Amino acid sequence: MRVLFFVRPHLWRIRGGDTVQIEQTAQALRDRGVVVDLVADRRQASKLLRTSQINAIHIWNLGRPQDAWSILPFAGDLPVIYSTLWVDYSAYDRKRFYGIAVPWEWIKALSKAILGKDQWLPWTLFRYGWKGSQGKAIERSQKIITTTPQEARRIESHFPGAVGKTTVIGPGVWPSLLHPVFQDHLMSKNRRGWLCVGRIEGLKNQAALAAAWGLLAKRGVAVGPLTFIGEIAPHHAAYGRLFAQQIAAAREAGAEIHWHPGGLDAQDLGQRYKHAEGVIVPSLFETYGLTALEGLVSGCRVVLSTQAESSEILKSYVTWGHPSPDGLAGAVEKSLRMEKNEEGRTFALQQTWGSVAEALIPHYQSLIRPMRIALQGSRGIPNRYGGFEELAEHLALGLRERGHEVWVYTSSTHPDPSPLWKGVHRVVQWDPEPRWGSAGQLVYDALSLFHAEKLRPDILFALGTTSSGAWLLCLRSLGFLKKPLLFVHLDGLEWKRGKYKPWIRTVLRWQEKWAVEAADMVVADHPALLEYVKKHYPGKSRVELAYGADVPQPQPEQGLTKWGLEAGQYALALSRAVPENNWELVLNGAVKSSIPLVAVADWTTPHGQVLRAQFSDAPSIHWLDALFDPNEVETLRQHCRLFVHGHSVGGTNPGLLQAMASGCRIAAHRNPFNHGVLLENAAYFSNEKELQSAWEHAELLPLDHSVRLQKYRWEDVIDGYVQAFERLRAR
Repeated sequence: MRVLFFVRPHLWRIRGGDTVQIEQTAQALRDRGVVVDLVADRRQASKLLRTSQINAIHIWNLGRPQDAWSILPFAGDLPVIYSTLWVDYSAYDRKRFYGIAVPWEWIKALSKAILGKDQWLPWTLFRYGWKGSQGKAIERSQKIITTTPQEARRIESHFPGAVGKTTVIGPGVWPSLLHPVFQDHLMSKNRRGWLCVGRIEGLKNQAALAAAWGLLAKRGVAVGPLTFIGEIAPHHAAYGRLFAQQIAAAREAGAEIHWHPGGLDAQDLGQRYKHAEGVIVPSLFETYGLTALEGLVSGCRVVLSTQAESSEILKSYVTWGHPSPDGLAGAVEKSLRMEKNEEGRTFALQQTWGSVAEALIPHYQSLIRPMRIALQGSRGIPNRYGGFEELAEHLALGLRERGHEVWVYTSSTHPDPSPLWKGVHRVVQWDPEPRWGSAGQLVYDALSLFHAEKLRPDILFALGTTSSGAWLLCLRSLGFLKKPLLFVHLDGLEWKRGKYKPWIRTVLRWQEKWAVEAADMVVADHPALLEYVKKHYPGKSRVELAYGADVPQPQPEQGLTKWGLEAGQYALALSRAVPENNWELVLNGAVKSSIPLVAVADWTTPHGQVLRAQFSDAPSIHWLDALFDPNEVETLRQHCRLFVHGHSVGGTNPGLLQAMASGCRIAAHRNPFNHGVLLENAAYFSNEKELQSAWEHAELLPLDHSVRLQKYRWEDVIDGYVQAFERLRAR
């Protein structure tokens, strides 16, 4: 997902609260995989819209409609999000200019443009006027973001086009103030003085606060020094002189006041917050008041003007005062008489820019054109086989729930021929594998890929490379499949699997190479596989995305009676009957150590038939053919004494994750793939003696794998895929 932030031209030259909000929001979104282009120049923005795959436009500051109408003519049908941050200067300007009701905002903007101090006004402002152009920008926007409920109501009362579009997302706190190093060293005693942070201008009302300090000094109230931090705002020189006069008068009355005309960096400001008794926001108007949050999170008392729109949100944590000198002085006295409210700090600690980004992302997603995503290479859904089919089912449903259009290519051998399943499109393709063997997979994949050329999805996700690598490279080289972005899932190292003859392994390695060469991004489900891609395919875009696991419903042990089993009295091995799953080692270990082993697989495969014949007389082996009822499989997992996992090739194995979710004690074949998933939460074996030891000491192995499984939640896995798709789509 790629979002264009279009901001005022002097955002960085004349810094304000909106500078902090925009910069921090952009960074938090980037940290969560959203590509954010932060642009203040109309020409640069219009070029981006022409040449890049921008998904949405986010405009800031309703008080400057000239910014909105510099970009909206180039927006086309892209969704627009408007963060209003609307400070309505009209009432203040009427007071400032002797009550004359003229369009001061329009006149000021035009004057600055003529003098070359700001951009020229777009034609829309001449056609509709100041408020009219604001209303038109609101109408063009699909989502209006305000920082408080009161601002939302004010916007809707002024602009009917905003009704039904507004969403409240408050600001966050500067990250350095949330850091444990800062929070762990806050002073609880010996704090002294008060801070007022912000540019010096009439609407911020600092002159009244200076006068309030003079009143407190005359009354003999010991409040400590007052420190102003901020420079005089452009075009407010007269107010700056008034402010200086009020400071001088207050000092004559005995007040201690300091003024730092320049801004401070976050570290210096944090130190001042840490030592201050309180923070004051005296504004004649304030949408939220970031410094109020910063004061709360720093353990300060906070005095807030009654004109701040954050009153509904912060009223339990701050002291309120009318923005007159007497009202502010009274609020400071009242605050000092009260106990500090620790709940305010607790509230402020939760207001992070990360939470702001996480609140914004669903709104972007709801407005951006959903992706059309095709999954190719599995046997299809609903899952009846495991492995890729399990991934395909969870991913397809998860993407569909997130509003995307999903197509899954499904083998004609699947018993369900319907074209739609739970809102997911199924493309059933002829699969001659039952007649032709593995060669049939080449036909099935070819038919699927030719259909994908007609379907033209945004994302084509190829699950595996064994029968599609040559097709993918060939089709893309010939100019086909150019529209979709191609993701390729490696599915372990197929060419290493022992079930294949040497010449087939060579072909499979070439298939992998061709698929990776054709791919826009390679997906690995395990860190070891990611390192393999990095080493053998340097420069190729890659991402690690594991499988997930569902925590199952408990199954009664009475379900074991159909097989004549008792809970906790057997080991369970459950996998495909292929050499790389080390069935021979597992069966030999069970026979030599008399381990009661329930062996579940499709024993009709060539390797399965050999094993069945080799160990047919073993009394400790309980043979079961492949099970498709998930409740039966879960019953066996949940009540076994030991789950034996013999997989040795591939990445993160779904069956292993499910055994962990089922609360099994696990003995796993010793290899980097299994260890990367389980770490020290299992026994490992590479011979019969180690397997015997695992069985004998099974009660020492952990049942609870919840900590490790936090990495393998399906919701997080699907979110990871969405972010990877959107990152590549935004390039």
